Amino acid sequence: MSLNEAINNHFQNTWLLNKAWATWPGHGEQRLIQIHSALHDLDKMLTAPDLRSYSYGMSLEVQLLGLTLPTTFETHFGRPYKISRTANQTPSGPAFRFTMECLPLKKVLNSVGRAFTAETILAHRNQALKAIKAHPELAIARAPVLVRR
Repeated sequence: MSLNEAINNHFQNTWLLNKAWATWPGHGEQRLIQIHSALHDLDKMLTAPDLRSYSYGMSLEVQLLGLTLPTTFETHFGRPYKISRTANQTPSGPAFRFTMECLPLKKVLNSVGRAFTAETILAHRNQALKAIKAHPELAIARAPVLVRR
């Protein structure tokens, strides 16, 4: 008999509750509900589609620097997120300054614990734009999204 069948059967449900109360005095019903919920979640995971043919659409770093911060800039300032270059090819402009100011304020570092370089920021933006071109659904995503490989 499955747990669901036992819970739906009055006699079995009474037996389960008595055992749960004996095992966890004062918390039996709550623990039984937690166990039922965990088993339900496990059942959902076991019957979920196979995700091995999917991968993340972009890394978290690329998503933050290439999508989230640019979208935030465009939303709050009402202008396109564009990074220009000075005569000596150094990235500049309001969008670039916005990104460079946001990262230390939020204590965002790269995967090795250092501040992002200007060229890395540009590379992540370009990588995000390429990912969005290949998978347009990523353009509105705010959490990591799986895409078919």
